[in-house]
Amino acid sequence: YVCITRDLSYTKIDRFWSIMMDRELTWLHNEKGERISVEDLPTTVKNLRDDPYRTLALYMRQSYGFVKCGKSDPNSIFPQCEGGKVVARPFIEFRWANLYRDFFPLDNIYKESDQAQVAALKEILPAVLNFSLAVDNADMEGFNKMRPQYTSLVSIDKHGCVYDDDDSLPGVAESWPVVDLDFDLGWSVSEVRERI
Repeated sequence: YVCITRDLSYTKIDRFWSIMMDRELTWLHNEKGERISVEDLPTTVKNLRDDPYRTLALYMRQSYGFVKCGKSDPNSIFPQCEGGKVVARPFIEFRWANLYRDFFPLDNIYKESDQAQVAALKEILPAVLNFSLAVDNADMEGFNKMRPQYTSLVSIDKHGCVYDDDDSLPGVAESWPVVDLDFDLGWSVSEVRERI
């Protein structure tokens, strides 16, 4: 989707792209995470390429493998969101996608059918969730500081759609024991749900 945040129509094209890059309002990478130039950007939305690792990042965000802070988002209960005062930088999911791409290379993922991609991603979900919560990733924006007591692996159908078949956290269908960490923020999952 597109969000209009500023009218830059008055600027010359070089200045426009300079502002877009300085404010991190454009993502200059292709579907494989490789850097591209402004000239390489698709000229229409229909020419955008699918990035299966971005889909994986979506599943991880919905599983609370990482947190995207926003003003009125339920994620505002997470410590790093400071009650909604902190808003994530644009493209946080793409940054996580690049991390997953480096650590979970899937042979031929870009050549697979959509259903084959979904099957491959579903297979690695538990490992990617554990990886996302590892303290080695604490310097990544969106690192879940409440891990693992506030994570649940999403359920995904054969088409890649997330579904909710119970009354658990929004978009989360099954509880998943992630990692055994020895710390407690003093909030139970039911208390966290009440804050949402």
